[in-house]
Amino acid sequence: EGANGALEFDPADPAVKENRAVKKAVDRILKLKKASLDSVVSGQGVPQSTYLAYIKSEMDGEGACLELPMTILILVSFAILAANLIRQDQIYAAEEAVGFDISENANFAWAHAFGHKGLQDTNSIADFWSWIRLGFLPLILQPSWSYSEAMPPAMGSEATYGTAYVSRNLPSSWLFKDYIKPAPVRNDYLRYLKVVGGFRLRQTIVQGKEEKCAFPPSIDRSKLQAWLGKPCVPSMLAALTPQITDSMEFDGMVRKQCLFPDLESLDDMKKVLLEMEDGCNEASAQGCIWCKEQTPRQPWIDEQTLRVTINFVTYNAQYGLYTYNSINFIFNRGGHIYKFGNFMSAFADPFPRPLGDMITTFIAGALWIGCLLHVLYCETKDVVKVIRSAKSQCLKALRDDNLGVWNMIDWISIVIGLTAVFFWIRSRLLVEPVNLLLLDMVQKSLNPPSREEYEAAAIVFHNAVGDMVLGWKDFNIVIVIYPMIIMLRLFKSFAAQPRLAIVTKTLESAAPDLMHFFLVFGFVFLCFVVNSILFFGQDLEDFSNFPRSLDACFQAMFSNDRDWDGMKEIGFMKAAVFFWAFSLIMVMILLNMLLAIIMDAYAGEKEKASNAETLMQQISSMIRRRRQFKKGERVRLNDVWNIFAAEFKGDEKAMLESDRMITPEYLVSSVPRMPFKQAHRTLVNSLQREQNIKMGHPTEQDTKEAIKVGMEALEIRSDQVRDDVEFMAETFDYFDRFQAPGDKVHDFYFGAEGQTPDDASESWIATSVTQISEELSALLDNGLLSIGRSQDEFEVEQTQLHL
Repeated sequence: EGANGALEFDPADPAVKENRAVKKAVDRILKLKKASLDSVVSGQGVPQSTYLAYIKSEMDGEGACLELPMTILILVSFAILAANLIRQDQIYAAEEAVGFDISENANFAWAHAFGHKGLQDTNSIADFWSWIRLGFLPLILQPSWSYSEAMPPAMGSEATYGTAYVSRNLPSSWLFKDYIKPAPVRNDYLRYLKVVGGFRLRQTIVQGKEEKCAFPPSIDRSKLQAWLGKPCVPSMLAALTPQITDSMEFDGMVRKQCLFPDLESLDDMKKVLLEMEDGCNEASAQGCIWCKEQTPRQPWIDEQTLRVTINFVTYNAQYGLYTYNSINFIFNRGGHIYKFGNFMSAFADPFPRPLGDMITTFIAGALWIGCLLHVLYCETKDVVKVIRSAKSQCLKALRDDNLGVWNMIDWISIVIGLTAVFFWIRSRLLVEPVNLLLLDMVQKSLNPPSREEYEAAAIVFHNAVGDMVLGWKDFNIVIVIYPMIIMLRLFKSFAAQPRLAIVTKTLESAAPDLMHFFLVFGFVFLCFVVNSILFFGQDLEDFSNFPRSLDACFQAMFSNDRDWDGMKEIGFMKAAVFFWAFSLIMVMILLNMLLAIIMDAYAGEKEKASNAETLMQQISSMIRRRRQFKKGERVRLNDVWNIFAAEFKGDEKAMLESDRMITPEYLVSSVPRMPFKQAHRTLVNSLQREQNIKMGHPTEQDTKEAIKVGMEALEIRSDQVRDDVEFMAETFDYFDRFQAPGDKVHDFYFGAEGQTPDDASESWIATSVTQISEELSALLDNGLLSIGRSQDEFEVEQTQLHL
């Protein structure tokens, strides 16, 4: 007997399992109990809280499923819009060409027609001046058309031998068809680029101070300072290989010098570079203004120099693209010079020029903005609804009802989307002044003014282009984040479909085990990271500090991209022991344990969803509901919800807490045009949902118990079969040996005195039928009385269950 006085039956009870008749009776009663949901709905009704919870879950699931096409549309439209606006292929083509040309062709250390050193061979201050004067500047400003080199005498006769062909006598420029000016035109670079505003050389320095020197504390500082003979200029910049972001800071730069091809010849600019190198002590052009201002005069680069940057702007008319080119030299305080280029671009026109691309861009942009505003409207509507339904403490109501994980993802997607729009508008506002300044620089290039006026305009132009490309970089960073948020919104939509929700459910199910696993994994991994720093840090840059070592060890778990040659140089056994231990513990053991945890959870969630609707079935069900609604065969669940919401004046919390009993008749009378069949079905489904929630999905332990019960039942049946077989064997043996005339059994099979076997069988059958009839009559009477009592008790139990 249960706690509420109702009869309860346990199919696993040995007393039930051992008696087949009792077991069949219990199974039948349990089946009747399950089938009684219809009778409960018809007789008692369903609590309003249970019914509305079912309606709300169905509405939420259908709404989330309908969000899937919306989310996919957001993703596709954003992808098309971003690809057409950013046009990364064109940016890459322009920037890669400049970077490759400067890295490969800006050469010095010339011997005949070949420069033996390039940008990455600039390892001293003298190399820097050689590179910029002999390699970089002549490469960018090619004053004449280039021709192929002559063949060395050692290679045999030249093809031009015996002819009047001499390259120095060939034309220095060519006026091609449809050209206004002969090529190369002044300021042309790489045939399709145009240098605008000349070159800016700037640097950052560290002021030298004796107090910055680090000496042993036990030794007299003044004596060591006298021995050192100069102040110290420490800096942590580029202690390790610098990042691109280290070249994007232009504040605080000093010792500025400009070179203008529109005003100066290539030779004049080379002389200015010589002045900068020797501090205006020997060269006579007097073009380095900073050097002349120093007393005593000194070279432009000295030991205070931390970073030198050479900036120039190019405009690619083929793509309509500005590129801010920055060649950087960072002098770290270990004595090494890091050299690298940073190229940042932005388009002069926000939209692609081909009509087809423009139409696609406008359509994608309109769809994306429309979807973004729709999501904003829906979320705002929900917030207003929660605030209106809250009797007090609106913030608490918002926190409880509108700050779920999925709502937060929606709001984050809205914020990031609107932020992307803001940064795009900001980037375009930065482009328009540059377009106007470009026209001014073109006029000054065609009609050069004084150097002072030109330099002022060029500095303004360079600063504007720098702000523009940095603004474009900010826009790119924002839109990089947005697809990740859309990915989370996709998971929200997937959660409404059990088959699609397996991934998120797997992570949710495995979360406790993963939390404990990653606690162990993190500390073990941390030990290896610290060990790698101690082993390899002073010899290999990848392990020289904690962030780099963390990254290197993480990559070592998933790839073979490791500097084994470098590591074994510090000690073969040390490197081998470290990576053997790392591979065995981190990769072979812990990572496989991680996979085992996830796969175990995945198997469980897949089993739960094995009988769930597929996506196509769910879509078909939604289409069927829509058709039935149009035919008047059903009402929408939203209409049912709205009826209750109007009754409770929008107080959702009160609606879901009410225990008022809802019957099909009540729904039919309260909800306009609601068929009785739909009312009854939804009430039964709500009870079934509540029952499923209470029962839950069988755990592994439940499965083991079920298997145990099944095995015990099988054992009982096997024992019964064995007993029956033994009885049959004994019976056969008995009749094989039995011969006793006058015995009923003997007479039945072999006949009695004065009777044939057939007569004896007929007499026995008649007697047996009479006896069986009497027993069945008594058994039927007792059974009917027992069933009547059981039915009465069952009805009492159901009545008490719904009180």
